[in-house]
Amino acid sequence: MKPSLLSDLLPRAATLPEGSGGVVGLDGIHHGWGEIEELSRRLAGTLLDLGVRPGDRVALLHPKSVESFVAVHGVLRAGAVVVPLDPLGSAVPLASIVEQIEPSIVIGASDTLARLLAPVLARIGHRVISTGSLDSLTSAGVGIERISGWDEAVSASTRDHVLPTVEPADSAYVIFTSGSTGEPKGIVHSHASAMAYVDRAIDFHRLTSLDRLAGIPPLHFDMSTLELYGTPWVGATAITIGEAEQRFPVNLARRLESERVTHLYAVPFLLRQLQQRGAIEQRDLTALKHIGYAGEPFAPGALAELMAALPEVEVTNLYGPAETNVVTSHDLPAIPDGLDAVPIGRPWPDAEVRIVDDTGADVAAGIEGELLVSAPTCMVEYWRRPELTAERLHPHEQPGRPPWYATGDIVRIDPAGVLHYLGRRDHQVKIRGVRLELEGIEAVLTDAPGIEHAVVGPVVAPDGDRALAACLVMQPGVAFDQRAMRRWCAGRLPAVAVPTTFSLRTDLPTTASGKIDRAAIRDVLAVEAATLVDAKNEGNRI
Repeated sequence: MKPSLLSDLLPRAATLPEGSGGVVGLDGIHHGWGEIEELSRRLAGTLLDLGVRPGDRVALLHPKSVESFVAVHGVLRAGAVVVPLDPLGSAVPLASIVEQIEPSIVIGASDTLARLLAPVLARIGHRVISTGSLDSLTSAGVGIERISGWDEAVSASTRDHVLPTVEPADSAYVIFTSGSTGEPKGIVHSHASAMAYVDRAIDFHRLTSLDRLAGIPPLHFDMSTLELYGTPWVGATAITIGEAEQRFPVNLARRLESERVTHLYAVPFLLRQLQQRGAIEQRDLTALKHIGYAGEPFAPGALAELMAALPEVEVTNLYGPAETNVVTSHDLPAIPDGLDAVPIGRPWPDAEVRIVDDTGADVAAGIEGELLVSAPTCMVEYWRRPELTAERLHPHEQPGRPPWYATGDIVRIDPAGVLHYLGRRDHQVKIRGVRLELEGIEAVLTDAPGIEHAVVGPVVAPDGDRALAACLVMQPGVAFDQRAMRRWCAGRLPAVAVPTTFSLRTDLPTTASGKIDRAAIRDVLAVEAATLVDAKNEGNRI
């Protein structure tokens, strides 16, 4: 019998035969599902003792670990709502989110909490459950109501606790994302919407109790839901991947080999780093069966290099905003050749799609428009943003169907029924009257010989006209040849889309979810261009 609630997953996993999987910590120690279930139940009892009630929010400020896995499920089993936050985030935006969600309790690592305690927690007077040493917290003197250690929190007797009843429509978690606009918003998913995604993901990935998933996406990124909830459903094993392993691709490749990982799910930036700097040709990755990527486009040439290095591994482009979870996918049975961009594929079961123009009318096949999605995996609402919810969720014309979610993504559908992602509405720019998609131009640049990453942004050129500038990261040991780059672009892009300037970096900043921080890079490009304009104007005055 299939579970219907996220809070049912661990009790079910604990009934599976011994050796049917669990969670592997950063130290390589395996924790079976029976142990994880017992710890989560004890934590749920502690949360109830501390006054947490169904529907309360519990903030989680913790890096990926066995404890964070237990914490997520303990909160759910207490009937509360998980709000995972970026443990590496800065205090100001985190404080804003904490004030919005008004959590009953914050669960976190002591070093993270000590760094953020005063600006994030003190003014609201939270109770705290902390892993690690409590010394730095108890000496902070910021008026926290109660600080409990992790061992204390998971050692409570479970006999006296009757865990609350949870309904499928109840909120399960809130993911805060800045999206592509830079405005933080909380995406509320119910147990029903989350379970609908996990159900379909298990079937799509053909997950079994023998599989071992690399836990790479951070908890505050929606891609982590596959690992958090898919592995206990089938009794598979979740391999915790730490920050040090993600930062150094050689370490990541070593961990994938030693843990015999079968499924890898990550953003293209990390996969590109793994292929370029992970020395994967020196590792035995024969256990690896499938790589799924999502979150941003993968330049076809760069993807081809990864697939050539791992020829026996199936690769899939998975598409879906955090608001809908994954709703379409495209398998790559062969190394992409001659593609301008990898399609996002066809809808998953029970997902409907429409493509509409600016007036909301459906467009014909081959015509670009905004993608609308209706699926049982769709969010409930934006947290305390009714106006934004109404703007993005539209009632379905058929009673009983999930609402249409307006993604803001520009797509077209080909005669075979395959969807092609063209970019974001907010990533479109006009240069000399020509509408351009920045991500499409970036894909062309990334496929140029010797280029590892590329970001393009609109700037004001010294002559006063609007133009494009590019920021590039070269592959190790490759020197930049601007003339060759311009020839490459000229053969593949309209003249107006060729960047007028190229700047080089050794690496690029990333967002909290591991994607390239394009907004930050484009801001830098704009500032650099403005400096050139100012210098030219000053020279003219002299």
